[in-house]
Amino acid sequence: MNILVVDDDASQRLYIKMQLERLGHQVCSVDRGDAVLKAIEENAISVAICDLEMPEMDGLTLVRLIRERNWGRYIYVLMLTGRDQIQDYVAGLDAGADDFMSKPANMAVLTVRLNAARRLLEYDRELNARNLRLSEAQDRIEEDLKAAEQAQRAVLPNKEKKIGQVMARSVFLPCSYVAGDIFNYFQIDNGGVGFYAADVSGHGVRAALLAVALGYVLTPSMFSSLSRDEGEGWRPDRLVDELNRRFGPISEMTGYFTIVCGVIDPQRRSLALCQAGHPPLLRWSKSGVTETINCNGLPVAVFPEATYEAVQLTFEPGDRLLIFSDGVSEAADTNDEAFGEERVMSIFSEGDMLSSAKILPKLIDQLEDWVGRNEPKADDISAICFEFEEGTDD
Repeated sequence: MNILVVDDDASQRLYIKMQLERLGHQVCSVDRGDAVLKAIEENAISVAICDLEMPEMDGLTLVRLIRERNWGRYIYVLMLTGRDQIQDYVAGLDAGADDFMSKPANMAVLTVRLNAARRLLEYDRELNARNLRLSEAQDRIEEDLKAAEQAQRAVLPNKEKKIGQVMARSVFLPCSYVAGDIFNYFQIDNGGVGFYAADVSGHGVRAALLAVALGYVLTPSMFSSLSRDEGEGWRPDRLVDELNRRFGPISEMTGYFTIVCGVIDPQRRSLALCQAGHPPLLRWSKSGVTETINCNGLPVAVFPEATYEAVQLTFEPGDRLLIFSDGVSEAADTNDEAFGEERVMSIFSEGDMLSSAKILPKLIDQLEDWVGRNEPKADDISAICFEFEEGTDD
């Protein structure tokens, strides 16, 4: 070991140095406390043997200075004293010393105590090496999660997108790098606007993997082919039936999910919906009436025999539709009170005073105030606002 001997008594300093060198240690010595820090740094010292009483800087002050510095390793401090007073031992240990010995130093006892110091330092080096490996592994995991976050965001649509006569706006705030929320909106056959919003059970990577899988499966062509019914208009329930069939067999590994999907048909001025375990939707009409749409069914990938139904509603120019995940309504304040669907409705009902472009920003602003702007989110937050814009039909 690299050992530093600090003692203003030249004979004691030389005696201890010679004895330690015979034991195979690398030893340097100084006679003043103010030279210790430089000696530790230049000689990679791991053990410091310090006299308690020295001029200019006593041993207690020296130990405190050693402990204040971050050396990147542990420095074991053994303090020597010519006095046999319990208060010296207490003061030294309180200052940060690891052990005490009486002067003059007994080499047999010193050897045993240095062996104890070696064991502690070896454990410290092993612990630091493990912490370094853990830190490197954590850095790699964070890099992978950041890449996964970018991949997931790439699946999402633009935050603001005009699709024919329908303006779609959205917000996405994951509680971690990746999220179990996924949504999309796109043009489908005959001028229709297809959309879905899903929320996978749980959090973290497993939920995000299923969410991204849904994003890749639910393409506009698949959505259109499964939802289109020439005789009855749009049937998004058929799409949900197919998702339940596909994902049910692997639900034990991936988990289940809630979903709401549908088609806004500007030509028919209709809205076809299928809701499977997802929170209620809100519709605001140009007349100023806000209503809750709750045609809920079972979550997807829970029961293989589950069946789903579609509802057909009118959707006139000027109408708006709000879809949100339970991360919005269930967001809790410091008293564990949920934000609640009523507050969401209150904001959405301000359609006469708020343009559709301001609804989601106001919702998120009030949600941040409710939860606390610097507080971590307990769940992913996502929402979509659609508006059937008035004007000439395409």
